[in-house]
Amino acid sequence: MIRQQQEVKRKMRPVLDNQEVEQIHRVLSESFHNHRRIALKLFDKFANVEISRFVTTIQTYRKEIKLTTFQVRSDVAR
Repeated sequence: MIRQQQEVKRKMRPVLDNQEVEQIHRVLSESFHNHRRIALKLFDKFANVEISRFVTTIQTYRKEIKLTTFQVRSDVAR
C-alpha cells in the first residue's frame, strides 16, 4: 500500500529544449568563471531538491560538473 502511494506521487522527468539546455550551460559556466553561487533545482522522482552552490569543475567531455559541498557546523558547546 505504501509503495502504491509512492507510485501515485511519482513525477515525470522534465524535458528540456535546446534553448533551456544552452541557458543552463551558460549559467554553470558563469558560476565557474566568476565564482558566483547559483541555485539549482534537482529532479527527483518524488520531490525536487533545491540547492545553492558554487561550480568548482566543469568537464564537458564527461558531461560532469562538480559543486561545492557544505558542512553543517554545530556551535553548541557540550
